[in-house]
Amino acid sequence: MAAATTRKNVVLAMKVMNRLMVLAKSCWTISSASCKLRVLALFSRWVNFTTPEVAMRATIRSGMSITTTNFLAIFSSPKVLILQLYLILKICQAHYEDKYAIMTIPKLIKIEKAEKVIFVGDTHGDFDASQKVIRDYLKPADIIVFLGDYVDRGSHSKENLDFLLEVKEKNPNQIYLLQGNHEGHHILKFSPAEFWQNLSKDEYQKYSSIVEKFPLAVIIGDLIALHGVLPDVTNLKEINQIKIGSKEWQQISWGDFSDEKGGDLGIDLLTGRPKFGRDYFSKLMERLDKKVLIRSHQPDCPQFMFDDRCLTIFTSSAYTKERTITILDCQKGIKTARDLEIIRI
Repeated sequence: MAAATTRKNVVLAMKVMNRLMVLAKSCWTISSASCKLRVLALFSRWVNFTTPEVAMRATIRSGMSITTTNFLAIFSSPKVLILQLYLILKICQAHYEDKYAIMTIPKLIKIEKAEKVIFVGDTHGDFDASQKVIRDYLKPADIIVFLGDYVDRGSHSKENLDFLLEVKEKNPNQIYLLQGNHEGHHILKFSPAEFWQNLSKDEYQKYSSIVEKFPLAVIIGDLIALHGVLPDVTNLKEINQIKIGSKEWQQISWGDFSDEKGGDLGIDLLTGRPKFGRDYFSKLMERLDKKVLIRSHQPDCPQFMFDDRCLTIFTSSAYTKERTITILDCQKGIKTARDLEIIRI
């Protein structure tokens, strides 16, 4: 009887332990190197493995499922193991909450000081493009603004987003990750969405809770940058009041421009996106007192529109082999988007 009870308790403990491993692994995937080192160090003291790396490889990183036999052979007490895994989970979650706080910033970012500002279009899982931009253009006096859409379409969506989150964490005042329509999958479903569809439930919740807090727009001098179309607001301050899922949010994240007369041109029957014309652009730019708009999102539109005041760029090989970024030299004035430097990477 006692043996049967012990075995029942061990099986129950194993179920709890394996669930904790899944949760810990989920947090692990979005934790920084510094957090991982802390977990590795703690784990190496708790279990009898030769090195922290071996310990972690055998457990959290591989999602190892432990049988009754080696469960008792490796660990002296199921209760102790559960406590240890729980503590690992809490460490990862605490770090995740710190990262979440970093991402919770105003919807409108005002850049006050920089020598140059580098704007990056959709990367869509193009991990190589993101790495190249950071390697070549992240300099002490400069700021890099990514215009949204970090996942889907490309083959390395998870690596791309994880990399950018870690770079943002290390350089909070030099890297800005704006929100695009592919960051709003939780609010408005779309296709293709292979990144979101392949996540576990826990991963989906954690990633969506981070990216939905990304800012919507950046301003510096006479320039404004965002993902899609200018929101129909009365002033810049109202951008901070935009709620995810609202009409204004859909304009920023989903809106397309058409180089023709008109204001709100309705929903495009082919794309299902809201479409806006030259009159809408001119009205909003005058209202917000800006000369130039930098955006991405719309691969089939002209690079320059509306008398060269609107520039559309893409930095993903998902759309074109010519991946481009644009650079604003803050020491020089701008009248049109032609005054910006456009570079192929």
